[in-house]
Order: sequence, then structure tokens, then C-alpha cells
Amino acid sequence: MKRLVTILIFLAFYNFTYSQWIPYYLPHQGLASAIEFFNINRGVTTGHTFGVFNERLYFTTNSGVNWILSFYPAEIRALPALQFVDSLLVYSGGAENLYKVGKKSYSNYFLKLPDFIKCNLYSFGIDGSVEGYKGVFLKSTNGGSNWVKIGDFDTTIGYIMDIHFFNYNYGLAIIDSSSIGHSRVIKTTNGGINWMTYYVEPLIRLNRMEFINSNIGFICGDVSDSNMLISLYGVIYKTTNGGLNWNKKSFPYTASITDLCFFNANNGIAIGNTNIETYGFTLGTKIFKTTDGGENWDSVTFIIGVIPSIIKSIKSTGTAFAAGYYYDNFLGIGNITTFKTTNFGVNWIIHYLNYDIHIAGLSLVDSSNFFMSGGTINQQAMIFKSTNGGTIFVKNQNSNIPNSYWLYQNYPNPFNSTTRIKFDCKSYGFVKLEVCDIQGKIISTLIEKSLPSGSYEVLFDASNLSTGIYFYTLHTSNFSDSKVMVYIK
Repeated sequence: MKRLVTILIFLAFYNFTYSQWIPYYLPHQGLASAIEFFNINRGVTTGHTFGVFNERLYFTTNSGVNWILSFYPAEIRALPALQFVDSLLVYSGGAENLYKVGKKSYSNYFLKLPDFIKCNLYSFGIDGSVEGYKGVFLKSTNGGSNWVKIGDFDTTIGYIMDIHFFNYNYGLAIIDSSSIGHSRVIKTTNGGINWMTYYVEPLIRLNRMEFINSNIGFICGDVSDSNMLISLYGVIYKTTNGGLNWNKKSFPYTASITDLCFFNANNGIAIGNTNIETYGFTLGTKIFKTTDGGENWDSVTFIIGVIPSIIKSIKSTGTAFAAGYYYDNFLGIGNITTFKTTNFGVNWIIHYLNYDIHIAGLSLVDSSNFFMSGGTINQQAMIFKSTNGGTIFVKNQNSNIPNSYWLYQNYPNPFNSTTRIKFDCKSYGFVKLEVCDIQGKIISTLIEKSLPSGSYEVLFDASNLSTGIYFYTLHTSNFSDSKVMVYIK
């Protein structure tokens, strides 16, 4: 269901200072792709327009409040790979446009992919055009303000998907051919000027990479059929000799392993998705956990209806944070969905943000400061910032335990743009707070989770709605009440 309401939800457990995801809009329509921060102030984001793919590169020196357009070579298509090597040296990889003369043609493989897989490929700048692009590698020595092109790739190589550098010279990358689905690993020892190729196996599409050290690393993706039309199963490959050889772990009933991260040498998390068109299963995110350095992976949870995009961890802690989107069979991209663990993947907290965009990038600066980047067609690219570790909470008004359940009249009412809805919970339990229009159609679910006893407040933003009468309803296991609110633009 397409949501039309923007909701900002806050929480303060008694004397706790509350925060929220803060959206920032970039001055181009399309996607904010990769995002990386060296520290809380200095960061870089890549992105591109859709239709005609053209790159946009920005940097910030004030923690994402302002983003400044960088100077970079012309004809860059998209840059999904990005990494700070030190405070000033930044590398990025992707593809550049070739603009072949004549009518653009597309590979049959791409055209037959499920829509949600195409959506993910669009986020990399891939549209399945034949010989329309080739790989590119960029370097900045001033924190992302200026970029130059390093090395050169032939026209049979289409996209650098991800990179991992250990120092100025030594790094690896995942690169895909321009026909899509023939991924390989490439390695440089001179800062991207020259690359050597390591073939993993045929008919694979690789998504991301993660290295523990210069020898031990992992890549993930999926294996396809001989026609490159169907993802047969997800895969994770492990190397113990810097990419020269790879050992495969297969994930039956998982269409692809989208991304993976490690907390330390032993503990890691992988996220993948089921494919309803291939297996007839419910579409959703599968989360896997390893405690023995990737030798074995156990399925720990399944999130129904969510397409996973990306996951990052805070090293030497038990915290990992992932993002995706709720997939609507009719409308495609739905609410941003985030899932977080603080105990090495044993338990997960899931939240939904009322923005219908694709999240393509994450940067976890520390346990509090998280950044997400994303966007979609015909909308401005967006950066989201959280100063409370990506948590979305409802504001708990005080420490007094209410002796009953109660739903208060919103204030102000009538209202223009925003209004506050308060309610009391007598005891711990499941709570749902919904907003409906005058026909009874649910506009949005503001809360759908278990809450401790207390008094709560939600800020409701209706700026995208039409003037009119709306209803909000509070449901618990033994209480239900509705009230009327009037929105006047």
C-alpha cells in the first residue's frame, strides 16, 4: 500500500534524551547511492539520476547538514562502491557511460528479471543495456572535494560493485561484465592503476565483499541457471589467501545473499532474500549468523515482505544495522525497513519508516551516529541521519504508571500539517495506532509494537494529505478507542 503520510515518531524512556531520523534532500532527482564517513563530520556520498544515468558526487564537513557538489570527471554513470582509506584519501568505483550511437538494446537476461531485482540493479546504475558502459575507478586526495580517474577498463567490463582497500596501494573489488551475471574479483597493488583478475566460478552475480584482513575475506551473491535468467540459490565465498582461491557455501531456498558483515574474525551476519517467482515462497528477508568465521551459517530470523539492501556492523561490538524496503506487489517499493541487533545477531529490532524509497547506502560512524542514503525515480535523492543508533521510538512522557488505557484528543485540532496524538498504556503489551480517512481506509499505521506501561506521544505529519476529516484509533488486547481530527491546509 502506498503511504501518503510522513510520520515522525519519538521516544524518551523517562529521562532519556530522544532523537529521530532526520531527512536531508540532495539537489538531484534519483538516488543517493553509497555513503561513507571518516568521522562524525567528514563524509562523502555518491548518487545518480535515473533514465539517463549520470553520477552526482557530494561531500560534507559538518555531519551531513550541508552537502557540497564535488568536482569529478564527465560521463561518470554511477558509483556504488566507496571507501575512505584515511581522512583525505577516498576511493570509489562504478561505471562510466559510453553513449553508443544508435538505438539502445537490452539483454534478454535483464528484461526477464523480477521487478524487485531490477530495482536493486537500477540502484547500481545497471539497466541491462548492451555495451552502454564500462568500469571506472576514481580517487580523491582531499576528502571527496575533487576526483580523478585512475587506470582504465576495457568495454567488456561493466561495473565495479564493491571495493575493499587495506592501504593506499593494496585493495580488491568485485566487478561485473557489461552483460551482467559474470562477476569476478579484481586486485590492485598500485592504487588502482593496474588490476589482476581472479575468476571465482561462471554464472554468478556478486553483490558485496567483506575482508577480515588481507588474507581472509568473503564475497556474496547468487548462482544462476545456464541462461542467466533465474537465480538458483544464494552463495557466500570465502578466501584465506587474498582472493586467489575461494570456497563456496550455498544457501538453498534463498534467491541471493545481498550483503554480509563481520563483528570480528568469528562472528558475522549475512542477509538474503527469498524469491516468490522462483520458489513460490513468501517474499522476505532471511538473516543468517556465523560464529566460526564463515564455515557454517545458521538461519536466525525471517522478515516477511521485506527486500534487503545492505548491512553494516560496528567492529568489535555486537551491533549490526541493516536496511531494505517493504515490497508491494502492485506498487513496488514501500516503507523503508530497518533491522538492528546489539547481541551479535541473536535478536533483532525491526522498524518501518514512512518513506517509500530504496536505501542503497549505510555508514555507522559509532554506536549513536548512523547515516542512510537512498532515493527513487522522480524524487529527490535523500540522506537520513540518526543520532540514537537508528532507533525509532515513541516519546514516553513521564515515569508515572497510568492506571488505565486512554486515548486523548489530538492537539492542535483542527491542525495544519502536524498534530500530536497522546495515549496511556496501563501495562506492557501490544499496541496499534492507526489513521484512517473518512471512508475507513487505513492511511497509515503509526505504531504496531509492544510497549511498556506509560504515557506516549506521537507527532503526526499530514502535509501530503488533502484537507478533510480523519480518524485515529488505538488498539490493545483489551482496549479500543477512536477519535476524529480535522486537517486544514
